[in-house]
Amino acid sequence: MLRRTGPERSTERFPVLLHPDLYGRLRECGKIARAAIWKTLSRLREGLWGGGTRVKRLRGVSRPVYEARVDSGDRLLFTMARAPLPPLDTEPERSAVHLQVWDWVEHDDAERVARRNRSPEAEFLELETVEQFEIDEPPPHPGATFAEVGGETSDPLLQYLLPPEELDVASEEAAIKWYLVEPGALADEQEFQRLFDEGGDELELKLSREQYRILASPGPLLVAGSAGSGKTAISVHRLAAAPSSALYLSYSPALVEHARRLYSDIAAARGAGAGRKPDFFTFSDLYRSFAKEPEILEMTEPLFQEWFRRAGRPLDPALVWEELRSILKGACLALDRPMLHEAAYYELGKKRAPLFVDERPEIWRIAQRYQEWLGEEGRYDRIDLCRRAFSEIRQGRGRTWDVVVCDEVQDLTELEVAFVLALSSRPDLSGVLLTGDT
Repeated sequence: MLRRTGPERSTERFPVLLHPDLYGRLRECGKIARAAIWKTLSRLREGLWGGGTRVKRLRGVSRPVYEARVDSGDRLLFTMARAPLPPLDTEPERSAVHLQVWDWVEHDDAERVARRNRSPEAEFLELETVEQFEIDEPPPHPGATFAEVGGETSDPLLQYLLPPEELDVASEEAAIKWYLVEPGALADEQEFQRLFDEGGDELELKLSREQYRILASPGPLLVAGSAGSGKTAISVHRLAAAPSSALYLSYSPALVEHARRLYSDIAAARGAGAGRKPDFFTFSDLYRSFAKEPEILEMTEPLFQEWFRRAGRPLDPALVWEELRSILKGACLALDRPMLHEAAYYELGKKRAPLFVDERPEIWRIAQRYQEWLGEEGRYDRIDLCRRAFSEIRQGRGRTWDVVVCDEVQDLTELEVAFVLALSSRPDLSGVLLTGDT
């Protein structure tokens, strides 16, 4: 048994992170079981690791793992990792030891062989525990170092109890979307129960240090990353931090709906149900919101391809559609005409417009006929709709937002990027965040 002889424990508390699998189990279990879990998590957060909590370190596991008593039969398994703390705008390097709660197991499993393996990230738990050490007290506070402990520092157990900056302490698990349990939910059992009753499949995600730095950076900001790198999580956290009007925008209806749900879960976790909520739009819906007509007939790629095939032209209709949308119309930033002038189109370099370099005169004639056909049909393609909405903003009749978040920006044309920037009510664009796939 190890006791600390140094200064009084700081009033700082340990942030608590839940593994996604454990969060899912807590959503499904009953309120009585949740109440027992809440009591243990609250004591761990407060640093009350002795008494009924009975924290022990499990020796023989491949990394420092701890168990805490829930009741006579169940235990929580957790590790410790250093991760960033707010406020990141003024103290970006501030960090603390977080408690990573991995699993909720029967006592025999925790003492002998943990037969769970509910996720591949927790494989290190699947080893036999050869001995245990009781721990009455945690590190003096989440940011403790050896110098603050006092007494004898040669005890080998200290390296497991006190993960200071000097030691090679595990940082936050980059591949795991840890759920951060807000202090209010651990201070009040009703809030804890409500969090799991009302939360969705996502709670507030704990971001990595790099993601926190991005979040704390003023705009205009472009975040490039591959699928699954956390761009949407950063986007929604930016919306949650917005002090006033905010907009989330993407071409994908599924992504807009996902972001809307994730924001709702973050707001529920923070207890921030009231107040001004962000607006969530697809580009198509936002363009329509600027229009004066009650009904708008929109041109789609399948309709274009059908028209193009009827014309009997030998070119690939999908590539022609992309050339018209992205280059001839999408690269024209003038709001008083539908597309580039013929000479300007011909002068574009191969890197900017690599398709149809030798066929540009023919593509130009197709574009002229296409625009005439749109007028005959009473239809608009998305670039036309963008130009109309952009004009409304330029004339002071369109709505703007203090914070503008646009996801999947790689799908946009030059005109649409300019339109997104025009949606910012801040002249310095400090509230603009663009994210896209590399």
